[in-house]
Amino acid sequence: MTVLSTPGPAAAPPRKPFLSLQLRLMVALSLSFLVLFVVLFAVLLRVLETQQLSQAQGDLRHVLQKVASQVNGTEVAGLYGLGNELVSDYWKDPSYLKNFGGLAEISDTDPRAFPFAYVQQDGRYELVASAAGHEAPLPAAPAALAAGLNPGTQGTFVTSAPLQQNGYFLIGTVPVKDAAGQIICAMGVKFRIDYVYNAFLQVRSRAFQVMVALYLALLALFSSISRRFARPVATLAHELQAMREGDYQRNFSHLRRGPFGDEVSMLTEVFEDLLSKVARREQTLVREVQALHIEIDLNKREQQVSEIVDSQSFLSLREKARAMRERRVKVS
Repeated sequence: MTVLSTPGPAAAPPRKPFLSLQLRLMVALSLSFLVLFVVLFAVLLRVLETQQLSQAQGDLRHVLQKVASQVNGTEVAGLYGLGNELVSDYWKDPSYLKNFGGLAEISDTDPRAFPFAYVQQDGRYELVASAAGHEAPLPAAPAALAAGLNPGTQGTFVTSAPLQQNGYFLIGTVPVKDAAGQIICAMGVKFRIDYVYNAFLQVRSRAFQVMVALYLALLALFSSISRRFARPVATLAHELQAMREGDYQRNFSHLRRGPFGDEVSMLTEVFEDLLSKVARREQTLVREVQALHIEIDLNKREQQVSEIVDSQSFLSLREKARAMRERRVKVS
């Protein structure tokens, strides 16, 4: 014999941690604008840095052209002996004083500029003159120095990115040629651009403060917006929770305010329809249960009467009653 077992009630799914729709909406909006702000902030800073660097490179080219214009390549060529070696004590030569004597004047006019002249001998670069004298060290910029002595260099060469040598610098070089077009030496300028980065850091700090203040203001705005849009959903969830606990006398009219309908109003209409159907179904079930109780009570009563009638004591009493009726008939 097979015994059929009825399945028990399904186990309730595990309850998830609650995170309100308002909080989710506010976090989503704030994170989206935060990413947008960070990107715009980075782009604006990059544009500002590029513009400032381009301006500094333009200033360097102007100074470099002024330095090169004071040098006569043919006269400087007299400072060389055979094999392109510098003449001993060349800095005492009148040509040296005439062509390079104004370097210190340029440096004094623009303290950001450090002009110098150099040549290449035995595979290494050697300083010819500078604003600080012929014994000052050359800047550590091999690529820029090589460009100044390269015949293929057109015009002036300026480093595209700043060099950091106890501060930020740009290096510019230009070839110095004689009348025959041969490169005699190269002029260079080490141009200090700390002012560019100081201004850039100030702007970045101010822009960061403005961005933080604007983001906090938008965060407050997003909180208000998310509360406005999430409130109808939260109210609807509260009404449904009350229905879940058996209270079907709910009023959803306050969720349909406003001149336009939306998803919340559609859900409200659906739940109102479901609520009316559930209420009617519950009333029908109550009536059916009451009728079933009455039928069960009648059946139970009939069963009890049948048990009494069929019992031995009732049969004995009924037999005695019949005998008594018969004796009364005989006596009468």
